[in-house]
Amino acid sequence: LPDTVEGALQLLDIYNQTFAAAKMNAYTEGDAGYFEILDCTHWDLLCKPLGIRCDENCEKHEGPSCLKALGDFTIEFVQCKPRGGDCCAYKITRKG
Repeated sequence: LPDTVEGALQLLDIYNQTFAAAKMNAYTEGDAGYFEILDCTHWDLLCKPLGIRCDENCEKHEGPSCLKALGDFTIEFVQCKPRGGDCCAYKITRKG
């Protein structure tokens, strides 16, 4: 995969198909990429029923760890289910 925002979106797609979701959407706007998880199975079946807030882990640990092998990226939630959103959506940018 290329060390670009587009490559980061592709890697997040592969990762989430394996661990969290089947319905996703990815697109770019300018220098940023956006990745939406429309049906986070992990949230729906585990975290929500147990009252676990998974958003901080996804934004600060899981997402950055996934992309670290590809390059130096910043991941920021623009909305997420634990914070009342309809889906989980990341904004991906290159650092520096």
